[in-house]
Amino acid sequence: YNFTDPRDGKIYPCVQMPDGKWWFAKNLSYATPNSQTYNHDPANETIYGRLYTWGDLANACPSGCHIPTDDEWTTLTTAIGDDAGTKLKANSSLWSTNTGTDAYGFSVLPAGYRLDGGAFGSLGGYALFWSSSEYDPSYAWSRYFDYADASVYRTTFDESNGLSLRCIVDEVSVAS
Repeated sequence: YNFTDPRDGKIYPCVQMPDGKWWFAKNLSYATPNSQTYNHDPANETIYGRLYTWGDLANACPSGCHIPTDDEWTTLTTAIGDDAGTKLKANSSLWSTNTGTDAYGFSVLPAGYRLDGGAFGSLGGYALFWSSSEYDPSYAWSRYFDYADASVYRTTFDESNGLSLRCIVDEVSVAS
């Protein structure tokens, strides 16, 4: 199943995951006011999508989709079970150490992050994804994939930093 973003025409492959939901199998790449590509390089957007501040989440996903909550991320990783990080990471040489099997077609790539001050880091080493759930007024829940680890970590991140986004499709029609 492919979802076409009506705002810019970009196409996102979607996969039905063990939690029963249809998730984007590619990082979001819609340009919001504060989103950026890693190192401001357009080639990185093609591969890794864009990095978003938490404040950009309200308008990031297209209509008919939403940013996963912290609970939805937990439900997904619990449904996958042991070694969820390995099973969700793309089997790709883009990872510093390729430990991904991409067992579900979720295809997590190591897009790195952007710090509030503008510095970029960890391309090839880490993937970090926002949830739509706040921890407190300055931090939000996120998920962290490490190049050398089989787990998916639940952590908080400063909302002014730039992380990747995945969307969940709210309803998939039978015709799709």
